Amino acid sequence: AYIFYIDIRSGGKGYEEFVKRAVEEDGVLYLRGKVSKIFEENGKVKVWGVDTLSGKDIEVDADMVVLAMAMRPSKGAEELAKKLKKPIWICTSRLLRQAADLMGYTKKIEAAGGKVVADTCMVVSPLEDMGYKTTAVDSGKAANYLPGFCKQSVVFGNVDELIRRLEI
Repeated sequence: AYIFYIDIRSGGKGYEEFVKRAVEEDGVLYLRGKVSKIFEENGKVKVWGVDTLSGKDIEVDADMVVLAMAMRPSKGAEELAKKLKKPIWICTSRLLRQAADLMGYTKKIEAAGGKVVADTCMVVSPLEDMGYKTTAVDSGKAANYLPGFCKQSVVFGNVDELIRRLEI
């Protein structure tokens, strides 16, 4: 499992211990840095990033992309769903899902092959049972919990940045 991060902040009780367990027991590799590029090669989605502490370039194969929508659907979500040709889940609150429905975002995202899921989190989904091994997310919370809960390798980055750098 790979987690790209800039800062790791312990947001709750036991969080530092959780990170330590993820590294020691689950083999999670925390890489200080950012994802620089997402692209498709030979039918696989590749994620490139840089570990800024070691200066090493990192390449990861991703099985799935998950976007966590905080305030509104990303304008690039429909475009991303079409380009990646991989499952894209957008997890949001019920209220924002209703707003997305009214504005037509949900239909566009679903027409492009994406899913808009309300009032849940991919962390409690059966990703491992569904055959996914690597998930790209823009949620720090998901990036920290997916390796332990769902046995996922994780690629973490800012959605707008990832969409901007997407080259397929």
